[in-house]
Amino acid sequence: MDSDEKVLGAVLASCCSQAIEGVLLAAELDEHYGVTVDFIRLLDANAALAHSIVQSPQQMLDALETSLLTAQELVLQKHPQKLSMAVKPNAHIRLHSIPYSMDPEQHLLNPNICNIGSGHLGKLITIRGTVVKAGPVKMFEAQKVFFCNKCKHKFLLKNTAEVSGNSSCTNYELPMECPNPKPCLGSNFKPFDGAGATGYTNHQELRVQEQLQCLEPGSVPASISVILQDELADSVQPGDDVEVTGLVQADWRPLFPGARCDGTLSMKACSTRSISSRHRAAAAPAEGLQDMFRDFWAYHADCPLKGRNKILASICPQIYGLFLVKLAVALTLIGGCPRQDDAGAHIRGECHMLLIGDPGTGKSQLMKFAARMAPRAVVTTGRGTTGAGLTVSATKEGGSWSLEAGALVLADGGLCCIDEFECIREQDRAMIHEAMEQQTLHIAKVQSYLMWQTGLVTDSCKCPPKRHGLAWSQR
Repeated sequence: MDSDEKVLGAVLASCCSQAIEGVLLAAELDEHYGVTVDFIRLLDANAALAHSIVQSPQQMLDALETSLLTAQELVLQKHPQKLSMAVKPNAHIRLHSIPYSMDPEQHLLNPNICNIGSGHLGKLITIRGTVVKAGPVKMFEAQKVFFCNKCKHKFLLKNTAEVSGNSSCTNYELPMECPNPKPCLGSNFKPFDGAGATGYTNHQELRVQEQLQCLEPGSVPASISVILQDELADSVQPGDDVEVTGLVQADWRPLFPGARCDGTLSMKACSTRSISSRHRAAAAPAEGLQDMFRDFWAYHADCPLKGRNKILASICPQIYGLFLVKLAVALTLIGGCPRQDDAGAHIRGECHMLLIGDPGTGKSQLMKFAARMAPRAVVTTGRGTTGAGLTVSATKEGGSWSLEAGALVLADGGLCCIDEFECIREQDRAMIHEAMEQQTLHIAKVQSYLMWQTGLVTDSCKCPPKRHGLAWSQR
């Protein structure tokens, strides 16, 4: 056994022993399993190895995949339940969370999606964004058995084609000579057509977009294609906030005579982690903000209503007055506490707001201010909006269907602002009732029945009917 493989196996066994134990205790032998490796722990255990991964990511990740078998054997030998364990041949390294301190340049390993360019080609990077589109899970040819036409020796080769949206690409690097341990000078190899000669795995393409809460006003969110393989496929849904660590690669489009070569950048995911928007919103604020909060209410302890009025005066300060409207906006942003009764029924804590007023009274200004205040917000308009744009749309690409998240799914755990609410058609307006009341969204499309969590708050604006004077006042 190679000494480098032993060293890498020992490092993996020390860094992620619990994850390896879970893989060894799994029942299915031929399933694909992921071993989660925290880059920070790896850096602490072996700094030279961590820097080698940053410098030569593809080569080192392949070496780690090979040494993972050695790590499984090391953990298996020392474990008291080794009789009930088995080494899994299809275990994969899932490296995540590249620290900012390892960036050789600013935002090289942790870039924003809009800053990913040709300089990142072949680099291992970590991005954060929102899944806006998820394609179907396809089959990818991962390996194949070949045999020497002279001595009939069989050997296994992996598909080295760059994984892209086209899952049918294959590229096998045939050896110059027969790899038979016995002397053989054969150089003619053919695919073996017997049972189990070809190994397949899962393959899925996602579209990850920049998080809306991280964008500057007026900017267009950038997006990038992410390829998931093995057990990572079908692990996230449209609307999920994810952290993806993977290799940047070039995705070349089909070539045609006389046409210019055209390609885009994509990512082959090494790991994906879902970031719950509800957990992020419920996280404790910074220590400095907590001190400011306590000092503010301690100063107004004799009359808390004065403190409340000061807060309301800072809501959309460019609009004078409208005290009750600003109070409603504040209560909508703050929300309540969800609870569950003894019978198991879930009672939502979010409240929704419908703001009705004449044109030019500042409804849109208040709504946009609320969107800037919310940690996560999606702003849309009812004019031209369809039910698919609010919920989920299905698109057909290359004979297969993929799902793209709408405004309500993208606003999960945040605020969805709908201007000109009266312009939405009645049948489309009925589609948001479940999202508002039950905080879920059930969709039946393209022979699929799907469910999403939509723990959101809706802030809608509309103008009153075209009735003026006493008749509308009495109404």
